[in-house]
Order: sequence, then C-alpha cells, then structure tokens
Amino acid sequence: MKRILTICGIVVLFIGIFAYAKWPFEQEVVTEKTDQSVAVEKIEKQLNIQMTKPEKANFWDYQLKDKIRITYDEPESIAEVSISVFSNATTEDVKNTCKVLKGYFSPEEQEEIAAKILSIYQKKKSNPEYDERWEHKYGNRRVNANAFWNDQTALMSVLIFKEGK
Repeated sequence: MKRILTICGIVVLFIGIFAYAKWPFEQEVVTEKTDQSVAVEKIEKQLNIQMTKPEKANFWDYQLKDKIRITYDEPESIAEVSISVFSNATTEDVKNTCKVLKGYFSPEEQEEIAAKILSIYQKKKSNPEYDERWEHKYGNRRVNANAFWNDQTALMSVLIFKEGK
C-alpha cells in the first residue's frame, strides 16, 4: 500500500511539474490596440521614428535632438498632433516632418499645408523677429502654423487639431 501511494505521489508530482512548466508556453498573448496606439504606429511608420510614452503621461512623444519635437494626443490639448521646430532644424527635417500630414489631409491639402509650413519656417529662420500665425480649416479638421517673435524655445509650432475642434 505504501508503495502504491508513493508511486501515485510521484505521478501527481510529475503531472504538476509538467502542467506548470507547459502553462506559459500554451498561453496566447493578445494585445489590444487602442485608437491612440494605431495612430501612433501610423505616425511612426510615416516618419520612420519611434515614439515613446513618458512614464505617467497620457501622450506619445518623439524628439529629434534639438531639432523637432512631435507630440501625439495630449488629452488636455485640443490638438491631436503638435510639432515644435527648433533653431537647429534644417529644411530637410521640416520637409520630413510634414509627412505626418498624410494621415489627416488629402494629397492636395498636404501639399498646400507643407508649403505654408516651409514658408513660415524659412522666414523665421532668416529673421528671428518674424511673427506669423496661419490657420486653415479643411473639412472637419483644422491646422495652424505659428512663428512667434518672442518665443525663445522654438522657431515655430504646428498643430493638427482633433476633428471638430
């Protein structure tokens, strides 16, 4: 009888070990994608960048050295995408950043907006005192580009507003 109980105990022990050892490998990992994460992936793909979500933050962020900063969907903001252009940015950096418009506007609108952004950038780059605020509505979405004469942190900013804002 003792021998049978010992064998049963060993069998139960092996079953438990194998069941425990196999469990993590049989489990399927499902990642739920939110609207925010899908939009961030789209921006990352368009700009060939990797955005990060700062600890305890509700927004995604990317910074190209001291050149360009892109923020996506800060909940307190009425802008879905915010772009800051700093003095070290080149015309090429600004052109590449304009690719983010692809997910929000038609090709014709993208071209018009990118041309305006580049125009403001070039004027501000050549004259630090230059001041311009441009805003336009396309369908249900607005975009603006600003160059402030007294802003010491950025040459200009571009905001792509959330739909209906």
